[in-house]
Amino acid sequence: MFSDFAVELYVLDERLRVVRISRVLSGLRPRLEEDDVTVASAMCAHAALCINNARQYMREWIIASTVQRKLLPRSPTTQTTVEIPHRTFPALRAAARGTTRSGCPACGPR
Repeated sequence: MFSDFAVELYVLDERLRVVRISRVLSGLRPRLEEDDVTVASAMCAHAALCINNARQYMREWIIASTVQRKLLPRSPTTQTTVEIPHRTFPALRAAARGTTRSGCPACGPR
């Protein structure tokens, strides 16, 4: 013989599942007591919250993966050189010339 009860898992007014908790009737603890019901209800509430968090995480992960996939280029671009911007710094004295910092493109894929 069994002593059992059922607990419904609810998250945000949405019924997820029903949990059935049973105990085989024996001489030591013949029935489920009020403490057992309290612990089982708290455990089911925590499980429902964990399920809801996993659903939200999965939804966010799918959205982030989709956005990342759409933002990446379809095929990788090939570039053989690196473009380096240059800038001329004005001289402090009128007679001196400005200093130019620049880079030159390298041949081959470097």
